[in-house]
Amino acid sequence: MLEIGKQIKEAREKKGVSQQEASRDTNISIAYIQAMEEGSTTFLPIVYIKNFYKMYAKYLQIEIDEKAIIKPKAQELLTDLEKETKEKSLKSKKHSSNKIMGKLLSSLNDRYKFINRTTIINSFLFVTIIIVIIVVFYFTLFYDSADKKAITSQEILQVTSEREAKPDSSEMALFEDARVIRLEARAQDSVWIKINIDDRRSEEVIMFANTARIWAAEEYFILSLSRAGAVEFWRNGELLPPLAGHYSRINELKITKDSIIKKAYLSDSARAAVRQANQKKQQQDAAPTFLTPSYILRTSHFQDKKQDSLK
Repeated sequence: MLEIGKQIKEAREKKGVSQQEASRDTNISIAYIQAMEEGSTTFLPIVYIKNFYKMYAKYLQIEIDEKAIIKPKAQELLTDLEKETKEKSLKSKKHSSNKIMGKLLSSLNDRYKFINRTTIINSFLFVTIIIVIIVVFYFTLFYDSADKKAITSQEILQVTSEREAKPDSSEMALFEDARVIRLEARAQDSVWIKINIDDRRSEEVIMFANTARIWAAEEYFILSLSRAGAVEFWRNGELLPPLAGHYSRINELKITKDSIIKKAYLSDSARAAVRQANQKKQQQDAAPTFLTPSYILRTSHFQDKKQDSLK
């Protein structure tokens, strides 16, 4: 409530009349009286407002300042202007805030889409790698050999790989000799094998899963293969123990009728010849070398004079 309105209201209450009685006595609308007691200066044009304030002040027997009537009007205008300015400022801030928020949400949305796309790709690659590792691990370690066909001694020569040559009649006759050593290889997986037979014949083969091969020797075999766990060896119908670790490579393994010797590629005769040659070389290196000194005979000047005197 403005100051002039408060002054008028206190004067009316002091006089002991109500707003209805004041309206009846002054012929001023009760709505105008209520507006004046609130200090309003906008319910009518300013010219009429001044007259109503003067009439009401005369009825209440008080004096009012006309400037106080105009000042509230300017104050109201200023208040309205401030309110309008504040509203515009709030709207501008709100619009700016909404614009910034929209940009931020748009940026976050784009970033989320990029992160989501990257996450999906990484997840797909991760799952693919895990599946590949599981498949390789399964076929490497847990591939059940029971699913493979059993190979009998009668089927051995029939299950060989297409790349391997069939034995001729002389080899078949050697297989039937009871004095020879028969070595059978039964592949569980792909494997490379190099075999030397009695230092007389050597061959290299690549065996695939579920294939077999048999060789015969009079004295021994020398074996080299890429993976020990990929093949089983049978000597004269008896399964040999594992020659090395499952993934180990074997080089120059000698198999005789009764034993298995590692690193024995050279035959006994060849080893003896190499040993004798080394000993002979060592003896030659150890023998001392004597130098024969050379003598130069020179006749002295005294001896020459002695010979001349004797003459």
